[in-house]
Amino acid sequence: MNKTLLLAPTLSSVAAFAQAPASNTTAAEFVSPHRLVLARSVSPYLIPGKPQSDTNKAGEFANLALLAEVARTSKTGEVRVIPDAGHVIQETRPDAVVTAVDELLARIKR
Repeated sequence: MNKTLLLAPTLSSVAAFAQAPASNTTAAEFVSPHRLVLARSVSPYLIPGKPQSDTNKAGEFANLALLAEVARTSKTGEVRVIPDAGHVIQETRPDAVVTAVDELLARIKR
């Protein structure tokens, strides 16, 4: 059986919510009961050996704000910043990805 962990809403789930009749159901309740968003901690624009620029800091802040919005589409949404992770988190920190998914699955099983 092919199982896929979704880290963002699927196009079909968002479209279905948009077409659903008005009710007291929130987007978070409709789209996904659980959401885990992993974020890098190392900016791809950071120049080694130089201080982080104000522009880079602003970009990273905006990136985290966007990821927090994605997490808020679920009542149990969470953004987890992975230490020493670069842009491709599953490549630079596969151990942290496995741990995060295992912890999410353990919470779901409770």
